[in-house]
Amino acid sequence: GAVAAAVAAARPRPRPRRAMDLLQGPSARPRGTRLDADPSCLSLLSYNLLAPAFVRPIDVRTGTVQPYALFQWAEPAAEVLDWAARQPRLLSDLQASGADVICLQEVQFEVEGEDIFVLPHWLRLAGYQWLIPGQTYLQTMAERNRR
Repeated sequence: GAVAAAVAAARPRPRPRRAMDLLQGPSARPRGTRLDADPSCLSLLSYNLLAPAFVRPIDVRTGTVQPYALFQWAEPAAEVLDWAARQPRLLSDLQASGADVICLQEVQFEVEGEDIFVLPHWLRLAGYQWLIPGQTYLQTMAERNRR
């Protein structure tokens, strides 16, 4: 079954900082600005992918879409929610971010072999190492999502 969980990916990049620099805090940047524009800062992107398994799932008890997942703001659904339309945009956003660390929520893992969950190939971004939750946790999530 499908499982969605959080993933962290990071590219190695040592960045020494002075304590006083950290106290100044981040500065606002226009939308679309690459996060690696200032090489003296460690950049982190947190991104909820909205796993396809969570897009308008049908409640087996009622036969209707579960209320929490109606996403009524997301119309037309074929352009906004459809995985074939969303996945390339998500990939483009992640690649264009230039973040040192990318934390992902609601990743729908692929299954290889005997129920071994792996990071989807499309999320294996060049220049990044990735860390996914353990198999026991992913198996538990997959079972919960089947209910």
